[in-house]
Amino acid sequence: MTLCAKEFRGHVEHVVNQFSAPHNLVNFDTLCALWEPAVTSGAGKAYANPDGFLLAWFIIDPISGERTAAQQLWMQAPSYRSNRAALNLFFEFEADAKAWGAQRIVSGCVVISDIPKMRRLYKKLGYRPFSETFCKVL
Repeated sequence: MTLCAKEFRGHVEHVVNQFSAPHNLVNFDTLCALWEPAVTSGAGKAYANPDGFLLAWFIIDPISGERTAAQQLWMQAPSYRSNRAALNLFFEFEADAKAWGAQRIVSGCVVISDIPKMRRLYKKLGYRPFSETFCKVL
């Protein structure tokens, strides 16, 4: 299911608060301030299940001109990761990307994730690495 901007804040807060140190994971106010307008405009979509969410962009890549769907943030409460709930969010996003005419889907994970496990999952789903991102905290 997708969330409208009005439902977004409450659902994201519910999911994030199920983590042991939620405020270390996500700046909740910034996330909501940026994503509520994105969802309203249609450039962003928020997918949800009772204990998880996935945020995605549907954009025209400014360099290649290709329709690109990009998974921005994918969170599933730790106690619900063993079932297919999180995968179903991803499959819904992937289906919408194909229906929109996306020429590519970009997805990734951050270092707080179990990187080897996520690599295996993405490979199993048919994805391959194509870039590496670096970050410097200022």
